This record gives sequence, C-alpha cells and structure tokens, in this order.
Amino acid sequence: VSWRDFYALRDKFEKYGIEKPWWIEEEIKMLEEKGYKEEFPKLLQVTKNFQTRCWKTAIEGIRGSKLLAGFHMLQFADTDKYENSNGIVDCFDDYHGVEQEEFKKFNSDTVIVARLPKNSFFGDDTVKIPVILSQFLISPPTTAAFSYSLDGEKKVYSKGEMEGAETGESGIYDICTLEIKLPNIKKAEKLTLNCSLLFCDGTKTSNSWDLWVF
Repeated sequence: VSWRDFYALRDKFEKYGIEKPWWIEEEIKMLEEKGYKEEFPKLLQVTKNFQTRCWKTAIEGIRGSKLLAGFHMLQFADTDKYENSNGIVDCFDDYHGVEQEEFKKFNSDTVIVARLPKNSFFGDDTVKIPVILSQFLISPPTTAAFSYSLDGEKKVYSKGEMEGAETGESGIYDICTLEIKLPNIKKAEKLTLNCSLLFCDGTKTSNSWDLWVF
C-alpha cells in the first residue's frame, strides 16, 4: 500500500468543519517524529508509484491466466471506516496514485500483457517475452496489427511489427513471443518495452513495462 496525503486530508476535514478521524493526527505525528515532513511530497509520490507497480504486476498476472472468464473491480474507493488505501480514489472520490488512462492499460476490457520473466538483465542477454491479449468485449474486432519497441533513454534498441493477429473472440490470445537481444551497454540503463495492437475497426490498445539492463 502507499502513503496518503494526511496533511491535505486534515485540511479538507477542517475546511468543511467535520470532525476528523483520530488516526489522521497520529499519522502526521509519526511522520514528523521520523523527520519526513520536509520531503513528504517526494516520499508520498514514491509510495504511490510503488503501489501502482504492485497493482500492475498483480492484475496483469491475473489477466494472463487461461482460467480467467471476466474481470470485476472489487474495491474502487478507499473508506474512512476501514482505514484502508487500496482503492484508486479516496473517500472523497478524489483520484490518487494512478491516472485513469494508465490504470486502464492493465485493467480494462482489452489489455496487452507481456510476460517478462524478470525485470533486471545483463547486457547481451537474449530474452523471450510472450505477449498476450486479454479481452472481454461482447463483439471484439476480428484482427489487429501488433507492434513493439524497446526504447532506451536516448535511442530505440529494437522494434518490429506483425500484421493479421486474430482477435475475434473474448478471452485470452497468444499474440506472439518476442525474442530480443538486449544491448551491450557501458552503464546501467532503464529501458521501456512498448507494445500496442491496432485493431481493424481503428481502435488501439497499448501497454508498457520497465526493465533494467546492467
């Protein structure tokens, strides 16, 4: 789970003259006793980024399962009553942690999943990455064009396209397996694998994954 902006939450209760939950002041007291007040905005964002990565990893693992027959978002909102922080909006319906469009990349009607065996590699490694389509539309388009790129900080290390992927039913599709030789680099670098499908009806879905090469 991630931290929440307890300072903003306290201000919101005070602004509307509503008695705030007891734990807000306790959270703030704990943060300040540990010396986190000055860098709180930065640390808050770090924890939100971590939570989003956890969501993405877990949900994509589920979406790639051959046993899956549909999907359902159980917990949309955090609640004051249960003091949890696993929803994508807080108890005031304000978004936090992940933007709607980013969330939909790994949990919507149509999702691309790349089965990375791990996230850290050595230069010159050759990695095989199965790419899966998970979709639960009533009448999905019948075909799509697949494309991918492996982008570094300053250059594209690999890219490719494939026409005619069959996508005409709801369920799980094995689109292809990428076999990519990673660059032999002089210093560690974060790379981004981008995958997209352009369907025959003009709609498009895409997703991306970070990986690190040493």
